[in-house]
Amino acid sequence: MGTSVLLQRKLSLISRKHDIEFKLMQCTDDLLDHQAYATAISEGGVSTSNLMGLPNSVFGRGLQYVQASNMYANANTQEKFAQLQACGGLNSLYSAGMTPEQQMQMQQQIIQTLHAQALEAFRKQETLLLHQKEKQIEHKKAGLETQLAQVEAELQSVDKRLSQEAPNSVPKFGV
Repeated sequence: MGTSVLLQRKLSLISRKHDIEFKLMQCTDDLLDHQAYATAISEGGVSTSNLMGLPNSVFGRGLQYVQASNMYANANTQEKFAQLQACGGLNSLYSAGMTPEQQMQMQQQIIQTLHAQALEAFRKQETLLLHQKEKQIEHKKAGLETQLAQVEAELQSVDKRLSQEAPNSVPKFGV
């Protein structure tokens, strides 16, 4: 192979190497952002107050999580509370000597417990989805690292061939 072809191949490989390194850096950033989001969720969920600390790439997802989790928890709480009322489950919880205020406090405690359980179920689902996304990113990152290793090996091979061919391509002017 001629020197000019090897030089062209070397430039092509260097360009490819930089592209892969850039994609690898993006994957690493994406993985770190998802891990920060997963950490925020595992610590009890994302609230509007700690939403501002999330990286930009997952801010929208965090905002959607806050909205969706609250909507889900409210709907689920209302449904389960209605089921408790319909089947008479609340009446069995009230003791005969409870005042209406105590019954109201009991209802509030039940509603808070149901709401917390619904939020926890939603958090677990989101954590599962994030875990799957992290696996996808890690798989993509591993593929890019393999490609990078192959390009670097080929680049070394081209460099070696260039160093071997360089003395042969020097013009000889009547010497």
